Amino acid sequence: MKNMIKSAWLRQKKSEGKKIMYILPVITITISIFLARFNWQQIAFNWWEFMLIPLLISTCSAFLVSMENKKNRHGLLSIVVDKKKLWLSEVFTCTLMFFLSMFIFFIIVYIISVIIGGQYGVFLIFITTFLLFITFVWQIPLWMYLSEYIGAIPSIFIGVIVNMFSTVEISLTSYWWFPFAIHGRINCALLGIMPNGLNTDNSVYTNHKIIVPSVLISLFLYVFITLITSMIFKKKEV
Repeated sequence: MKNMIKSAWLRQKKSEGKKIMYILPVITITISIFLARFNWQQIAFNWWEFMLIPLLISTCSAFLVSMENKKNRHGLLSIVVDKKKLWLSEVFTCTLMFFLSMFIFFIIVYIISVIIGGQYGVFLIFITTFLLFITFVWQIPLWMYLSEYIGAIPSIFIGVIVNMFSTVEISLTSYWWFPFAIHGRINCALLGIMPNGLNTDNSVYTNHKIIVPSVLISLFLYVFITLITSMIFKKKEV
């Protein structure tokens, strides 16, 4: 499995998905600083969670699968005995790419905060970034699966729309635990940022009790969807 992940990582070395993973965090923070000198962190986290992570995670998942399909997975389908491991290696590769993108976002926010200041401390920046990673990561096997069977463009479109709609319409309701809405509630609970970008000190929205169930739901979905999609992929014909 380790060698398969290394192989999948090398195959994505010059992919468009990998470039997007590295570029989007930089663009997000740069524009935020340009638009608002004193509350740039608030704008950066709001845009990052609301629009750009959904675009990032669905695009990179779709591009990875699209590239693998175009090259017929470099002939691996015909020689790999356990196709389930091949799928898992691709899911873990995309997960690692997403983790690195979130890490880049955190590092840049931290460095800029040290230089010009910001409203959030380093621990809050770190824990929010980490929890956004956890509450989004389960979508990787989902969008990869959809891209495999309905194509990249429809998958990306569905991913962006569903996430943005859920954040706006569901994240601040009693149904915040709906998987696509959880990340919006995390931003609100930790940073006090509502989906519209405004601040809130409403104790209902900033209650930290939602954190543990959010993490548990997200991790369960990541494991569950990864295993289910790997079993379906195992039956894929060459």
